[in-house]
Amino acid sequence: MFKALNAVETLLAIGLVVTAVVVAPPTLAAVAGAVAVAVLLVQLGAVRPLLTRRSNAALAGSDAPRSHAHLVYVALEVVKVAALVVAGVALLGS
Repeated sequence: MFKALNAVETLLAIGLVVTAVVVAPPTLAAVAGAVAVAVLLVQLGAVRPLLTRRSNAALAGSDAPRSHAHLVYVALEVVKVAALVVAGVALLGS
């Protein structure tokens, strides 16, 4: 499920970056969008591999120690949503 969600997020992030680079000068919306994209990259590059490794070990029957990676992922998700809300509000105001 996360793989599919992250694939869609990645496609939308690419669209956001292309739009920001081609169409708009740096604005609050563009900065907030960049924050959302940066958070997505951290989630995909740093946190998801940790979660995948832990879930694979658990599915294989290993008694893996608890990980804080899930809490980090959720915290980053909150930051990403906040950035997208700020971008949306900024776009509505322009």
